[in-house]
Amino acid sequence: MKFEDVIDMMLTLLDDYQIAEITDEELQMEVGIKVNMVIARAQIPDLSYDTDFGTFSRSVNVLEATILSYGLLMMWLSPFINNREVLQTQLTSKEVTTFSNANRIQQGIQLYKLAKTEFYQLVIDYNTLQVKAQIREQLEGNS
Repeated sequence: MKFEDVIDMMLTLLDDYQIAEITDEELQMEVGIKVNMVIARAQIPDLSYDTDFGTFSRSVNVLEATILSYGLLMMWLSPFINNREVLQTQLTSKEVTTFSNANRIQQGIQLYKLAKTEFYQLVIDYNTLQVKAQIREQLEGNS
């Protein structure tokens, strides 16, 4: 899979009007900067992203692309989630329940929590598959 496929997967998870305000090039640059951080956090072996050429160092399978998508979604939502506390402290409890963006804040929080849970579960599944493959290789090598 290509980098554009990973971005497309991330965008299917994200329902945010801010996406409409930026160009594809700006989105690729913004996400491209963060993708190597996600790769490092997920500890995907032998994979890096070249920001100059917009390509991965090797082919990315569907599980890896899904991990990257959820990780990028978490990173995309992080500033929004961090700023929510500032907004909530500026509003009274009545304003939080009636303010038009209050619902958007809650949806963003829920999406962030979902992305975080899915990301770490996928990383665990991925690492488990990697360990099983290593064990299989060792067993076949000893036969």
